[in-house]
Amino acid sequence: MQNPDIKNGDIAIAYIGLLCQGKNDFDSIEIFRQDPFFKTSLGNRQIPSSPTLRQRMDMAGNNWNTIILEESARLLRKKLY
Repeated sequence: MQNPDIKNGDIAIAYIGLLCQGKNDFDSIEIFRQDPFFKTSLGNRQIPSSPTLRQRMDMAGNNWNTIILEESARLLRKKLY
């Protein structure tokens, strides 16, 4: 997706924010869309709608696995050395 309105990072962080609230249903994001604390505490520019969150997480699928593994390894190296 070229120049998406909502960055992939904002999508991922918004979903992580949901998971931290004990919610894993994409529709649960709707109650947080107008919550300035949720957006600010996550450092997001925007909070996606539930259809956008669902679509982008589906599109990401396994594509993010490599990125997550690489970033996890980078973080561990940084903390260990």
